[in-house]
Amino acid sequence: MQVDQPIQWRRHRTQILVLGASGRLGRALGHRICCEKRAARPVEVIWQTRQTRCTNARAPGTSLIWDILNEDSPVDLRVDIVLCLAGVVPHSAANLALNSDLAQSALDVGHRSGANHVFLISSAAVYGTGPFGEDTDPQPISPYGRAKLQMEQMALSWRATAPLDAPGLTILRIGNVAGADSVLGPGPRHVALDAGPNGESMRRSFIGPNRLSDMLLDLCQMAASGVMLPQVLNVALSPSVSLKEILQKVGWQFSEIPKAGLKPIEVELQTQNLARLGLCPDRNAQAADILDDLISARIGRDFS
Repeated sequence: MQVDQPIQWRRHRTQILVLGASGRLGRALGHRICCEKRAARPVEVIWQTRQTRCTNARAPGTSLIWDILNEDSPVDLRVDIVLCLAGVVPHSAANLALNSDLAQSALDVGHRSGANHVFLISSAAVYGTGPFGEDTDPQPISPYGRAKLQMEQMALSWRATAPLDAPGLTILRIGNVAGADSVLGPGPRHVALDAGPNGESMRRSFIGPNRLSDMLLDLCQMAASGVMLPQVLNVALSPSVSLKEILQKVGWQFSEIPKAGLKPIEVELQTQNLARLGLCPDRNAQAADILDDLISARIGRDFS
């Protein structure tokens, strides 16, 4: 991947409020921080959860018990960055429209706490059948994709009319996160994969939970150090990976069922903007690398 010279920046001590600490991405982030040397990553994390017992209790930082949809944020809360990992996922019993409510709460607490920047998690699902660049007009085809796009539009509208002291905003359109997706996440070990109408294997942009955690922390520290970030950023490894190859590496049984319809055969997020930030989306991007990442992150199934 040929890109311009990556930007230069220095790490500064950064206080990050993580919303949704008890979810899979929050747990992966906590595990990653536990495994790192703190001198190499000077971050202080406040882990928000609605639960009385935070699942990231072993991770460095402090816990904040707070129902972000139904309670006001603590008045004395002061942070540099708000990273909102909270969200409603597909096939959940919760209303997908709550994704917009959660994002609004993140923006509000970012403003009240004096944060420099707020990061919201979106999805490749907003693109529908593509193309898959940040500057294209999204055309989602699933209820989840439409709900995430509505969340994005709300957030961008909020930022466009926000006061001068409001935090910056970056919406992260993330590809398949290994272990938090429908292929390697919870479910049976015999996986039924959709295939193209002529039997073509589906390909998707993947990222392992450790690589994702590293990128999220780097982005947080970039924003805290004054780096200008885009309002929308794709986050995934490049190139895309065959779902068939992923399952062959795991050693699970699977079947491919040809289907005609709108679901794209390949979803390959354009990651040139990620590469310009120096986050190397083409490094360790093969199926075996992604599976090794998942195993070490300990958030998915037992792969033994």
